[in-house]
Amino acid sequence: MRNFAQQSSRTSARLLLLASIVAILAAACNKKPADVPGADPVATAAADAEHNPCSLLEPKDLEAALGGSLVGPAYRFSSSSSHWGPAENGDACRYEGANHHFIQIEVEWQGGAQMLNMYGTVQGLVDQKQKGVLKFSNGSQLSGEWDEAKVVNCCTFVAMRGDQLVTVGIAGSNATLEQAAGIADAALKRIDKPLTVDVAAGVTAAIARDATRPKPRDPCSLVSRAEAETAMEAPLAKDPVVEGSKCSYVSAGKIPWTIVLNVRWRDGNPEFREHAAIVAGVGKVFAPDGDAGQNTVAAAVPDPALTGPWEAAQVGMREFWAVKNDVLIKADASGARKQEHARNLVAAAMSKL
Repeated sequence: MRNFAQQSSRTSARLLLLASIVAILAAACNKKPADVPGADPVATAAADAEHNPCSLLEPKDLEAALGGSLVGPAYRFSSSSSHWGPAENGDACRYEGANHHFIQIEVEWQGGAQMLNMYGTVQGLVDQKQKGVLKFSNGSQLSGEWDEAKVVNCCTFVAMRGDQLVTVGIAGSNATLEQAAGIADAALKRIDKPLTVDVAAGVTAAIARDATRPKPRDPCSLVSRAEAETAMEAPLAKDPVVEGSKCSYVSAGKIPWTIVLNVRWRDGNPEFREHAAIVAGVGKVFAPDGDAGQNTVAAAVPDPALTGPWEAAQVGMREFWAVKNDVLIKADASGARKQEHARNLVAAAMSKL
């Protein structure tokens, strides 16, 4: 059993490393003129105005995938080292629905073929390539305006027409890949005649919504010592210990055991969904004849039976995860007596949001 756990851990680490490499390469190739030393600010502003990633979709194109009307206008989003958040020169566009769920669009106005070749693809796609059609091994297919398309990891649909590329990220939402394909198709159909969009209005509204999010604070303040002792069904050896975004709860006794809470105050929705996909992938790797993998997949996805003060929750091999209003709280239960204790701690913390 120990060898299995160690092998699973190594595989998970490799998956995370691969995802990190892809992200770094994408960021390097996506560098905007404003990030280049000595760039002409006037030329950069003109390029930003002409190539606005929010100019390819209307709200109706996103509403079905987000489960309802948008909570505000689309807004440009920057993930650069100098600024992270809504920004008028952001290289991505976010469309936001209820509970801070969002779908993110990125556009390569030229050089799309090079970018497409850098993306990995999900296993299970048929090797056959047909213009405007993406076929899966289960026989289903997606059709659209693209010349070529790929599914990347769990939650990204990439479509290219000519040398222009549209990337639709759905990790921050509950949208399906089929819906992502429809969004990419709509964007490509409009790429030659983009919409006129009030960039400043979208960014201003997004900043105002950000102010309504749960405020980051000491993670130990979410579950007091007394509340933790109830959740863990054991007295604590000392007061909870905070370390950055984590809070450790250590039991008393000759053989103490610990549960660590970790809180992410923003972009918890995408991390929650991507984690489920990673766990599911590891399960498939080690599944004999695929049977155990199916069980692991079922345990990794949000489980409607896990009711509590959260929007969704999932159980992994050693952790309990839950998300609400884009805040992710997870409890490491590897040292716990019962996994139920980790769930109790997360429930107590979620009830404070």
